[in-house]
Amino acid sequence: MSDVTTVLLVEDDADSALAVTVPLRHTPGFEVALVKSLQQAEAHLRQTTPDVLLLDLTLPDSQGLETFRRIKKLPTVRRAGPPAQFPEEPTA
Repeated sequence: MSDVTTVLLVEDDADSALAVTVPLRHTPGFEVALVKSLQQAEAHLRQTTPDVLLLDLTLPDSQGLETFRRIKKLPTVRRAGPPAQFPEEPTA
């Protein structure tokens, strides 16, 4: 088990990204990667599995719950917590 917690931040807003990355980068035990679009996040997640994924739901190439739905389909993404805390696909 690694002593480093890897974090992938998916955030296109520079100020919001700084608000998250600066404190984490100054905290021992955290390694942060930043991507600015869902397409970049999908590519990153195909290559590596971070311990934590922080996902903006308003990105240039995806909006709202569609962002979450696309990310959760990737095999490297696992949900934490009770399923009731996460939006589910609508039933047809």
